[in-house]
Amino acid sequence: MRRLSITDVPQISNNVTMINQQSGDVELHSFHKIFVFSGTSATIIKNIDGVKNVGEIVEVLGSIYSSKGSAISEDVIRFIQEMIDKKIITYVE
Repeated sequence: MRRLSITDVPQISNNVTMINQQSGDVELHSFHKIFVFSGTSATIIKNIDGVKNVGEIVEVLGSIYSSKGSAISEDVIRFIQEMIDKKIITYVE
């Protein structure tokens, strides 16, 4: 299985619908599953647009949460990889 790198461009899978809630939470609907994200995870999901690479998403989070990119990059990569493993996020080929 291919592992996510900082230069990969993630995107929401074609079979997944994203719904932004007024509360700031994000729901991803996939077949018979609903994933609900809040806080930092919602911010990551909202930035997965099929254009930004993982490094750019890390930079966005670093500016929002006043952290160094290197300090959060492992967490962002781990989170996105988990979502790829669950088949709700994929790579832009």
